Amino acid sequence: MTVRRWSTRGPRIRAGLLRTTAIAGLAVVASAVSSAEAAEIATPAHEHTRKPHPGAAARPVAGQHPRPAAPAHEDPEAIRVEASRVRSHGAEVAVTRVVMDRFVSGTNPMQVLSMTTPGANFASTDAFGLDTYGNTFYVRGFTQMQIGATLDGIPLGTQGFANYNGVSITQAMIQDDLAGMTMSQGAGALDSFSAQNLGGAMTYTSSDPKDRPGGKISQTFGSYNAYRTYGRVDSGLLNPTGTKFYASFARTDTNMWKGQGYQSELQADAKVVQPVGDRGRITAFFGYGNFTQGNYLTLTKNMWERMGRYTTYLKPDYEKAKLWAYYAQYTSDVPPGYQGILSNDEIGDYA
Repeated sequence: MTVRRWSTRGPRIRAGLLRTTAIAGLAVVASAVSSAEAAEIATPAHEHTRKPHPGAAARPVAGQHPRPAAPAHEDPEAIRVEASRVRSHGAEVAVTRVVMDRFVSGTNPMQVLSMTTPGANFASTDAFGLDTYGNTFYVRGFTQMQIGATLDGIPLGTQGFANYNGVSITQAMIQDDLAGMTMSQGAGALDSFSAQNLGGAMTYTSSDPKDRPGGKISQTFGSYNAYRTYGRVDSGLLNPTGTKFYASFARTDTNMWKGQGYQSELQADAKVVQPVGDRGRITAFFGYGNFTQGNYLTLTKNMWERMGRYTTYLKPDYEKAKLWAYYAQYTSDVPPGYQGILSNDEIGDYA
């Protein structure tokens, strides 16, 4: 039997999935201003007066002081007509940057949505919610595979593991660089750019560079050697035309809370905004994400009950893993000592 060993970098073995993604977008937003002239047509009132008798005393004539017309609501025969334009909107929940800042920096935006949106539920194997293999997101029974997601109008595809038609929001942009997001309570609008079902729609909006130059640095520390560093620099207005940009960087690293391995993330964002007079603006952004994720074993109910909550892959005992893989691939039995405890399929899951 030929045994392959993965190469390592440093003392820590990188077991899991290495994912590197980049996303770039260019948007042109133009607004047209139109003017309309209003003409007011005044119709002169014609007053009819009677010439008074030469000898009569000067007294007001009824025609000279017309009686004011009664209000429309007092006239039983009055008809009042009103017209208005109505546009139907589906129920949406908007989450602003102020609300997102109440959560731990770097938290998966879908986790923030689940805490602020009725009917939404998010679960993850890690504290930041970055492990796409161990994430689940439901909205009224629809999974993240059946919900449309866009970033500044760019479709992100399914938000689950092995995204084949896009990229997860956690890999597309640093959470701190989002200006806000919305979640539809019903079916997503038909104009939502989506390559899957529209059981709902999530829209993310990137933040703009600040008008004044400055920067921001934040650090987060947690259990299992978890830490996160984020930094951002804003150029401010560079010229009279309003050109401005920002660049940011984030690094997240944490050990797995059971088993051997760790999860690491490197991200970088940049965005440029160029106003075009009073007609609109041109924006361009770039996002980079490099993920190394050691995933957790998916447990059946039997595995949970028989092997315990902390059971996981056999790493770093590769000899045991090879033995269990042999039983799973070439036999229908299980290794000695596990008869009646684990099935052949569950042995294969471990291996």
